[in-house]
Amino acid sequence: KKVSGSVWIDEHDREVSRMDATLDSNYHIGFGLLANVAKGSTFVFSQRLIHGEAWLPTAIEIHLQGKALLLVGLRVDIGIQFDDYRKFEAQATQEPGATVTTSPNP
Repeated sequence: KKVSGSVWIDEHDREVSRMDATLDSNYHIGFGLLANVAKGSTFVFSQRLIHGEAWLPTAIEIHLQGKALLLVGLRVDIGIQFDDYRKFEAQATQEPGATVTTSPNP
């Protein structure tokens, strides 16, 4: 009820490529005693197809305004970029007579 936004879907893969969300009214944490996130705060998440194989995050942006503990005014701007994805390969062989051991759960 307190959030509105948009979602972009990739037509070919039917995956979410971007999500935007904005708070339409103040959001109270702990009845407003612990924190109060102000109306208009935003969250953006985007992802894309990496190496033609997997949809992975490319960016997250968070812009918050509010108060903590009823006294401290906050303004938080966080931007995270994911851009150094690398592909790793590993090989395994199965040898005849090998046994699998498991440890008992505590």
